[in-house]
Amino acid sequence: VQVPPWPKAITWYNKEGRVEPSEKYHVIEDGIGGYSIEIKQVEAMDEGEWKCVASSEDNMKQFTSCYVAMSIPRNYRKPRFMENLKAVLTEEGLVSFECKVVGFPTPWLRWFKDGQELKPGDVYQLTGTNSLELETLLHKSNQ
Repeated sequence: VQVPPWPKAITWYNKEGRVEPSEKYHVIEDGIGGYSIEIKQVEAMDEGEWKCVASSEDNMKQFTSCYVAMSIPRNYRKPRFMENLKAVLTEEGLVSFECKVVGFPTPWLRWFKDGQELKPGDVYQLTGTNSLELETLLHKSNQ
């Protein structure tokens, strides 16, 4: 959307209502009157009408909308767990959690602990092979 002069506010809406900027929805302003929204990991729930509303200083509103249609490939297969989650203690003092999942397109996995999503960092290492590794607090004794 390009709106001269610059609006006081830009608000995005989808079928669920107002869309707030988040890790999934990234709102971009280019500084010269252009506004856009990027959707990370598009899902079926993102299908439908999207609307961009520009509000001016005097509360005049203009909007533009578009329809986002999703198509599901003929060879789509929903994700299915082939094995239950298992934990393996390695000689290096790591615990590796592994699961086997099949589907098409390749399923995208997220890992959670106590309801919080795990992110790669000092303690957790997420690999592209659907496994999670974390350093344990085990200490080897020199006895």
